[in-house]
Amino acid sequence: MESVDLSKYKNVILRIVVLAVALLISRSVYNNHTLKLEALKAQRETEIKRSGALVEIAQLEKKVEAYKKLLAYRGEDYVIAIITNIARETGVKVVSIRPVPERTVSYERMPYKNIAFDLVLSATNYHLIGNFVSRMESFKETVLQVENTKIAPDIRSKELTVNLTLNNIIFVD
Repeated sequence: MESVDLSKYKNVILRIVVLAVALLISRSVYNNHTLKLEALKAQRETEIKRSGALVEIAQLEKKVEAYKKLLAYRGEDYVIAIITNIARETGVKVVSIRPVPERTVSYERMPYKNIAFDLVLSATNYHLIGNFVSRMESFKETVLQVENTKIAPDIRSKELTVNLTLNNIIFVD
């Protein structure tokens, strides 16, 4: 057997060793950066979710403020003015308006106040009454709710007499 002279391949072996060490170092750096990149991607996803939640919270806060304005206390005179204006526009006559004592109602731990009025109305037909009730309950500037409606014909005047309770729901701070 012939002996191989290693001194002849010394430079080639040195280059192979340097290349192997460089490959090991670059693999280690690559793995380290890959782990950091995955951590940054996870952090980015978390931040996006938080950002989305913050945007949603801001939108919900705007809605709450809008509802607070809708449910703001404007006074009995305001509600009476609404009643008389809608009655005039629908052809219903207001015979009497009587305030009912206030009630505080709680819904999901949020305090609300119910300011109610007992109304006696007069109308020539059911259509006018329905239009009046519809307009009251769909009023956009405050929450009005009609309940306890009783309609009876008045034989003397040949009109319909309507007794109802109108609730104005307001938010209590």
